[in-house]
Amino acid sequence: MKSETILLFSSIIAVVIMFYNSIIKNQKLYASSGGFFLSPIPYILITFILIFAYRPAVIFFLNASTLDFEYFDAKRIIWVIQLSLISLIAILIPYQFSIKKTIDNNSLKNNLILSRARLLSLTYLITSIIVLSGILIYGSALTNTGIRFHTPQKFKFYFIFIICQRIHLILSAICLYCYIKSKNREWMFIIAILLLASPVIALFSSGRGSAILMIMTYGIMYAFTKNINLSYKKTSYIIIIGLVLLYLNFILGKIRIIMRSPDFRWANVSYNHFGLKNILVDLSWDYSVFDVTSRIVHETQQHLFGLTNFQYLLSYIPRYFWPEKPLNHGFMLYLTSTFYHHVFTENGSTFAGTIIGEGYLNFGVIGVFLYSIIFSWIVYFVYIKTITNPSPTMIILYSLTFPFVQFFIRNGLDFISNCFFSIFIPLIILIPVFVYQEKPQQNSAII
Repeated sequence: MKSETILLFSSIIAVVIMFYNSIIKNQKLYASSGGFFLSPIPYILITFILIFAYRPAVIFFLNASTLDFEYFDAKRIIWVIQLSLISLIAILIPYQFSIKKTIDNNSLKNNLILSRARLLSLTYLITSIIVLSGILIYGSALTNTGIRFHTPQKFKFYFIFIICQRIHLILSAICLYCYIKSKNREWMFIIAILLLASPVIALFSSGRGSAILMIMTYGIMYAFTKNINLSYKKTSYIIIIGLVLLYLNFILGKIRIIMRSPDFRWANVSYNHFGLKNILVDLSWDYSVFDVTSRIVHETQQHLFGLTNFQYLLSYIPRYFWPEKPLNHGFMLYLTSTFYHHVFTENGSTFAGTIIGEGYLNFGVIGVFLYSIIFSWIVYFVYIKTITNPSPTMIILYSLTFPFVQFFIRNGLDFISNCFFSIFIPLIILIPVFVYQEKPQQNSAII
C-alpha cells in the first residue's frame, strides 16, 4: 500500500508540473480566441476531476450507493485513480512543446465571409422539420430507450433519424457561424429562430447531452469568431456558465428518470431532496462512469487487443440490411452485455466505460496510455490548426470538438470514430456548400 501511495503522489506531481509547463510554453498561443480557458486542457482536467476525484470521494467519504451496488475499498479506488493519472500524463504530452508557427488571428478580418443564406436557411428548416417528425414517429429520447430494445423491428429505419440528427447539429454550427460572420443578412431572421429552437429539438431527439453540447458549441463559436480574449478576471463568467450547465444537466437527468416511469405525470417533475450530502451524492451519479471503469479494470479476465474497435466499425451496417446483427458491437454494448448483462437484457440500457476502461479492456495499462494519447493528439491537432489558421472550417470544427471532449473521455475511441464518420466528415463536405470567403481584390456577388 505504501508503494502504491508513493506512485499515486508521484503521478499527481507529474500532472501538476506538465499542466504548469503547458501554460508557460505557449503563453502567446493563449493570447486570443478565448485564451487558455477555452483550450482543451481546462475542460479535460475538469472532466477528469469530476469522474476520478469527485465521484470516488462521494463513494468513499459519503458512503454513496454505487452502480449495481458494487463494493469499493480504498485500494480499488486508488488503482483506478492511478490509471486516470497515467491517462492524464499521456493527454498532456502534446502540450509540452512550444508552437513555433506564427499565429495570425487577424488573417481573416479583411476578407468578407459570405453565405448562400437562402439555400442554408431552407436546408436548416427542412432538416429541423424532419427531426421533429422523427420525434413524433419514434418518441423522445427521454422515453424511447426501452421501446427500441424490446421492439427493434419497429426501428429498422431509426438510423435515418440518427443521420438527420447529426445533420441538424452540423447545420446549427454552420448557421451560427454565418449569422455571426456573414455580412449577408438575407434570411438571417429564420436562421436566428431555428438556432434558438435547436437546443430544445436536440433535447427531445437525442437527449440532454446533445442539448448541452449544442449550447456549448454556440459559446465556443462566438468566442472564436469574435476573437475574444478571456482574461483571468473574466473567468468568473465561465465558472458561472459551467455551474449552470452542470445544474441543467442534473435537472434534465432527473426529469428523464421520472418521464421513463410508467406512472409519469408532469406534476412529478420536481426535486425536493434537500441536504448537502444528498445533493452531492445525486450530482455524482452523472459521473458513475467511474464505477463502470472500476468494474472493467478489476473484472477483465483477458484483453481483447482492439476487438471492440473492430466490432464497432461493423456496427455501421444498418439492421435493415443485417437483421441478425449482434447487439454487443462496440465498446459500450460489449461492456454492458458482458459486465452488466442483467441490466442490458432487462431494458437495453448501455453504460459508458471511459477511454481508460476501453484502453484497459483491450490492451491493459499500455492501452490506457495508448488510447489517451491518440485522443489527445486528435483534439490537440484541431485546436492548434484553429488557432494558427482560423478558417471557417477549423473554427466550426473546433466549436464542435470542444464540447465533445467530455464525451470522448466518457465513451472512448469508438465514440471518436462515430463523430468522425457521422459529424466531422459531413461537416467538412457541407461547409464549402454554404460558406465561402471572398478572395482579396475580388468582388464576389452575394448569392
